[in-house]
Amino acid sequence: MPRLALLIAFFLSLPAAASAGPAVLYAAGVDPGEASTRAKAWLGNGDFTVEGPLAGLIEGKPQSIMVVGAPSARCASGRSDSLERSVAVAGTRLFDMEYADGLKALQRLTRTLPCGGVGAPRATLYQLHFLQGIAHFNLDDFDQAREAFRKAAIIDPQRPWDEQYPPQMKELFVAALQDVVTTKAMPLELQVESLLVDGEPASGKAPRLLPGRHILASGTEALVVDVPLEADRNETSALVTTAVRLVSGLSNGDDAYAPWLADRAAAKKWTGVLLVTEDTVHQLDGRVFLKRTAKKVAAMPVAGASLIGVGAGTAGAGLALHLVSYREAGLQEDGRATVVELDYGALLTRNRAGFATAIAGGVLAGVGVALVVAATADGGAKKAAWAPYLVPSPDGGLAFGIGGRF
Repeated sequence: MPRLALLIAFFLSLPAAASAGPAVLYAAGVDPGEASTRAKAWLGNGDFTVEGPLAGLIEGKPQSIMVVGAPSARCASGRSDSLERSVAVAGTRLFDMEYADGLKALQRLTRTLPCGGVGAPRATLYQLHFLQGIAHFNLDDFDQAREAFRKAAIIDPQRPWDEQYPPQMKELFVAALQDVVTTKAMPLELQVESLLVDGEPASGKAPRLLPGRHILASGTEALVVDVPLEADRNETSALVTTAVRLVSGLSNGDDAYAPWLADRAAAKKWTGVLLVTEDTVHQLDGRVFLKRTAKKVAAMPVAGASLIGVGAGTAGAGLALHLVSYREAGLQEDGRATVVELDYGALLTRNRAGFATAIAGGVLAGVGVALVVAATADGGAKKAAWAPYLVPSPDGGLAFGIGGRF
């Protein structure tokens, strides 16, 4: 029985876990308490988790390079050995036919990239993979040899085959090169002053990166960037920017930076993201921000509520005039009098005027409801809004209704 009770409790807890709300981040100038209060007002419920400041998601210094639209990573070990020297040492082992030892050294360098990649020339980055292909071939692992040649060609597809190596290897190299040049490159948009792309300066027109791993370096920092195949891309281009510009762009709700936040949310398995700034709240919608803010529509609910009040008052006055005239003149629905009065004509005019005034009041109230609903749809704190309205009924009574969005 205790086991059954535990199973029941477990399954009952599943819906609650599945309905976990979005993560709430907050920008500079906002504290956790304020972020929580404004997120609750924005969502209309408390189903969210305050995760922390936006700056806590961003690694590096203000001028550190960041990539939006493609996966990237920094050096995790802090190693600063010269990649150029390390590759040269591993290469001498291959020339001494120590293929297994040389391959292990090259693979270790590859695993720790971009550590040591700052300032490494393109020839070194190319050799890092090309020499692994040579080692694999001499160890009779031809599939891995082709894969290593492919990674080298991604770095520099224009580099020809080195004729000092046996021609038997060239066939695999050419096949790997063909695999690379038939893929579609991804353009880079640059927001940094200087950048090395695979060891060469990115000058002139924006660089284009073939699918695969690349090294981007600026100043004393380097990143590895993994460009997806065209079919696997979420973006048509990647943006290289700085940490400070990324924070500013996200805080302003700029869609150009939203993919970075979307990728971080996916990595952390968040179901959604709200970013609370000093001025407004930005809600992530896929890989862009929802096009609504808390401030721009703030006047609309007030105007709507005012019109509802004016309209209801006008409708009430019109109905009162309409009903009083019925009682005084005994008017039927078709407008004929059952009790003949000398002032029948005046009472009939009052009756009709009251009916028209009631209709006008109902229209005003309806416009007020529409404003409240529009404000809610565009950027209100909740996803539902309603307001009552009064209109005259055909039988001379009072009709009550509720309008809005639920």
